[in-house]
Amino acid sequence: MEGMTATMKMSFDELDFEYERDFKSKHYQRTGQEAYDFNIKIYKVEIPEIVRHIMSPDDIDYNYQKFAQLALKDLVDDLRHDYDWIFNWYQEGRSGGWLTLVTNDMVFVDGIRLGAPRKRIRDLREIEEKVRIAKREFEEEVESEDFWEIGPRDWSPRVKGKPRK
Repeated sequence: MEGMTATMKMSFDELDFEYERDFKSKHYQRTGQEAYDFNIKIYKVEIPEIVRHIMSPDDIDYNYQKFAQLALKDLVDDLRHDYDWIFNWYQEGRSGGWLTLVTNDMVFVDGIRLGAPRKRIRDLREIEEKVRIAKREFEEEVESEDFWEIGPRDWSPRVKGKPRK
């Protein structure tokens, strides 16, 4: 509720400044649309030692990338469900580290009623928090041995070579 109270007191210029500084896409520029960028870069993941011992770097990378794409799709599906103004989305940047959400429902336009940009800033702040949480959950998942489905057959000398039951 605190964020809502804060945006209720903000002028259009203050809202527009936050939009320009924190959310306006630097990757997507089309007339008649607004786009918002969210940092989805994962800077460091600690792959469990046992995984690096028994899987090739290519297999690790393949599984990581596959899960990253699935996690991103799930996040975007949830966002599109929660925010009906999202028209389209892209993964942008040199390394794909930006989620860009596109809307045809432009609210940062001079002369528009203040309710629309206030609500959009609240939405963008919520999305930013959801992205932060999704990144943390992704990292925790990938850093767990359970994610990699490592069992005794993979590492135990007593089990190696025995058929699975």
